[in-house]
Amino acid sequence: MFPFRPSALRLGGCKLTLLTGWMLGICTSGCGGGGAALPPLGNESIDTRAVTLGDGSTLRVPDQARRILPATSAAVDLLADLDLHDRVVAIPLAAFSWSVAAREPERWSEHTVLNALEGEAILALKPDLIIAAPWSYQGPLWVARSVNIPVLPLPDAKSWAEVEAGIALAGEALGVPERAQALMENLAARRLALKDADRPSRRIVVYSNFGAGGHTSGTGTTLDLVLTLAGMENAVDRKGHCELSLEEILSLNPEVFLTSTGRDMVSPGAEFLRGEPILSHLEAVEKGRIIVLPAEIFSASSHRILDAAEEVARRVDLLFN
Repeated sequence: MFPFRPSALRLGGCKLTLLTGWMLGICTSGCGGGGAALPPLGNESIDTRAVTLGDGSTLRVPDQARRILPATSAAVDLLADLDLHDRVVAIPLAAFSWSVAAREPERWSEHTVLNALEGEAILALKPDLIIAAPWSYQGPLWVARSVNIPVLPLPDAKSWAEVEAGIALAGEALGVPERAQALMENLAARRLALKDADRPSRRIVVYSNFGAGGHTSGTGTTLDLVLTLAGMENAVDRKGHCELSLEEILSLNPEVFLTSTGRDMVSPGAEFLRGEPILSHLEAVEKGRIIVLPAEIFSASSHRILDAAEEVARRVDLLFN
């Protein structure tokens, strides 16, 4: 049971929903009908300013956004560490599994929960700014843009430069550049501490298995960045997320496996590695060198990737010392 109140996004017994009414207004005005289109839901009377996005384009955002909708768990992480949770109008349900909200649910317990990223649900919330990702489902975001609700696309977090660019962009767009700078300075100090530890690099295989075969994370992924920040070596040199067979695991023979918790805090990946007879003679399995991270940091796609890196480094120290 999640510690939050039920979503208040249902519109009751209305015969004409907000989204269908808006679309009907567009159609009747654009197709020769006598009715006028519904007015944009975005508040055009508020003061706005332009921010420059990573691709060089500009986006007009409110001078002081007060109804922010984070469309991703990464955006929830960022808003939490910029101390802006009181300006959030709702958070996605997935954030209670894949963001800081999984560890601090009470901080978000009074927020409306967005069960799905759908156009009608977004319009009902009346956000004045949406924070999304390049991979966010674009259909509902197109609806938001069509009614003048700005959508701020954060960069991917496949490199630390992209992580910092996202923090800086959010700080500028949300009017808190000094908080963003302070956050980046704190992160830089933590990165330096990891680097200065000068621990031996260990060959690690990232592994997940939820019953449909094994998978791993190669180069160009957030977990590859986690290993790099921790001072470790990704034993898989393929690009992106890919399947990983038992034969490939035997060939790689990593010093450590890295996996995550699943439902009820049980790790299907770790259970498989420990219980598969073919892998039983691997030193990493024999000596229990299997690191299980909480799902919310294993799957982090925000600056909390550094949390995962610090935990990997700490666990490696315990395994080998």
